[in-house]
Amino acid sequence: MLALVLAMTATGALADAPADGSYTDFGSGRNDFIYVTTTFKDGKIQNVEIGDNKETPTIAAGALRLMPQRIVENNSLNVDTVSMATLSSNGIIEAVKGAIRQAGGNVDDFMTDCKVPVVTDYSDEYTADVVVVGAGAAGLTASIRAAQCGLNVVMVEQKGYTGGALYGTECHYTNDSVVEEMFDRKDNQTADEGYEYHMNYNHNEANPEIVRYFMDHVGNVINWFCSLDGNTPIAAYDSFRGPGTSSWTMTDGEGPGEAIRLQNDCNKLGVTTLTNVHADSLIMTDDNKAAGINATTTDGKAVTVKASAVIIATGGFVDNQEMLAEYVGQGEAAASVSGGNRKAGGTGDRNGDGINMCWNVGADKVGQEHVAYCLTTVPGFAIDSPVHRAAYNPYLWINDDGVRFSSEASGFLLACAQPNGEYWCLLDTSKIDFMENNETLAGTCFTPSTKAPIANLRAILDNCVEKGMIYRADTWAELSELIGVDTDTMLNTIDTYNTYCANGVDPDFNKAADRLIAMDAEGPYYAIKMVGGMLTTTGGVKVNEKFRVVSTDGSIIPHLYCVGTDAGGFYAETYNFMDSGCCSTFSFLSGSTAAENVAAELGKTFDSIY
Repeated sequence: MLALVLAMTATGALADAPADGSYTDFGSGRNDFIYVTTTFKDGKIQNVEIGDNKETPTIAAGALRLMPQRIVENNSLNVDTVSMATLSSNGIIEAVKGAIRQAGGNVDDFMTDCKVPVVTDYSDEYTADVVVVGAGAAGLTASIRAAQCGLNVVMVEQKGYTGGALYGTECHYTNDSVVEEMFDRKDNQTADEGYEYHMNYNHNEANPEIVRYFMDHVGNVINWFCSLDGNTPIAAYDSFRGPGTSSWTMTDGEGPGEAIRLQNDCNKLGVTTLTNVHADSLIMTDDNKAAGINATTTDGKAVTVKASAVIIATGGFVDNQEMLAEYVGQGEAAASVSGGNRKAGGTGDRNGDGINMCWNVGADKVGQEHVAYCLTTVPGFAIDSPVHRAAYNPYLWINDDGVRFSSEASGFLLACAQPNGEYWCLLDTSKIDFMENNETLAGTCFTPSTKAPIANLRAILDNCVEKGMIYRADTWAELSELIGVDTDTMLNTIDTYNTYCANGVDPDFNKAADRLIAMDAEGPYYAIKMVGGMLTTTGGVKVNEKFRVVSTDGSIIPHLYCVGTDAGGFYAETYNFMDSGCCSTFSFLSGSTAAENVAAELGKTFDSIY
């Protein structure tokens, strides 16, 4: 008791309570830093005020408004984040943590669990024409189209909100659609040219019927998608292949805005949406027809959905470390828990549940070894944040062994193959000064405008050093010790690289001469960790061009469909970023196609969008 009394101040607060006053710090939101001013009085959080930020207003409004209230009301950071604005919510929490440290407080003193337990109020049993498992791009479009075709639809989603990986999506692949008419892009490739390119990229091992169906009907599905409320295209770009190929189109609010609008469409059409419900297994009849699902709510209640057909759309297994290790590789398995997947736009918890449900009833496997790699990310930072933008520039990158592994121009495709699925960007003062005052050498591929000068970059990096988020040292040797890389190897790599820069030739990786920029002879020097990540896996369950599930004996499993990234066959190789936006458009197409096929199977009359 005496020790406790001695630890108290005159106001009754603990000695390490934050000092009274206001403190400004930042955390990383979805788009960039969110600056937050936190005021303390008598050891408690009195006020949290949101400052400068670049969050998308229509998406982040709830987090910007509600998170300060929740933190102040509970005097805790361990509060519920705002659904559909998780990255923004966490950015605010991180900023308040920084303010606590600035004020001399202990973050652990503000971590009382104040989260509200999930309590569901669902029936024990539902009956529907079709149950859709998963509510991302494929699941939402399947549900909407099924309802439009006159079906009674139940859609289940394990998370507390719908949208899935749409929250990390920007644009969609399109061709022969209203987009080309709106933006005068009529010189794009033909369907035959698109088919030939896609098949060649995939070594002619992709399912030709699925690829042919996609290329012939991509315009149909984009026209339908754009006809839904609010999905009018606002921009169209060349794919990364360049002019005359395909279009990459964007709607208002990008993927997050689409997620909200698609759920609104579901609501208007009478789709029964059950969130916080995890699908456990398929219900099969004695003659092996899909007849519904068994599920469990987040709070442990059993729910059964009996249906005439089932559409599986659970988004692959990019967050399942064990499945990645078994089917893809150890580097990808390591990357799945490094933070790269989520910060690159994913929503987490994509564990292959739907794929395993299909496999467990005899579905054949195809494409489970393929993934879509994403931009490498700096743990704790948004892709368009100043820190990530700086680290993404192609100066000098080394892995944990202290050696270069690429020309510094394709790191995101190679990161997962590096030790621990990560690498280090090394910077010196001259590089930082250049990026502060000039257009940078590279912008993130998702946002080309991020080649603009990075204001106050050095101050931002120094602040991050103080927070322990990146590393700085006066010598390369000291920096190598900080990041745990062998000193002699790292010094030799830098010396060799500087020699290549002096000669204007990179014999190891053929880096362009104008990008061979030597490292400074004097410090300070900085090291920023970049972690590999994946947007999604791109296969698992064998399907035909109607997205009916195919069994190991080659027969169709009646009334069972699989769509989106759970379905295999569209890819037989790593996702091709040069054909921009294919994955999301494939989800729209497969989801809506499966829905129409279910409706036809159940005898409904409708006008096909195809």
